[in-house]
Amino acid sequence: MGNLDIFGDKPEPKPAASVPPPNPPSGTDTAVADPLPPVTPSVSKRPNAFKFLAILVAVIVVIGLLVPKVLGMISGAPDFPGPGSGSVRIEIQDGDTIARIGN
Repeated sequence: MGNLDIFGDKPEPKPAASVPPPNPPSGTDTAVADPLPPVTPSVSKRPNAFKFLAILVAVIVVIGLLVPKVLGMISGAPDFPGPGSGSVRIEIQDGDTIARIGN
């Protein structure tokens, strides 16, 4: 199981077949260099940046959609039905912290 491509857009290269060199014609110099081996396409081991970015954005979007729902399910007080009635006056003094205002 060599090069695993999870997206399936690049076929795994097949090993080049070993081809014996042709027999030289009789009476010729046999010191001629062997022909070049067949060229196989190189497969980049580096992941495609576009695919990585697309997956990263998809994961961020899914997390962004799920986190508020999960937090809403586990949050404290439930919402009360109806429009409500009466009035409320809130006074915030200088120096009050968020925790003090919330209580």
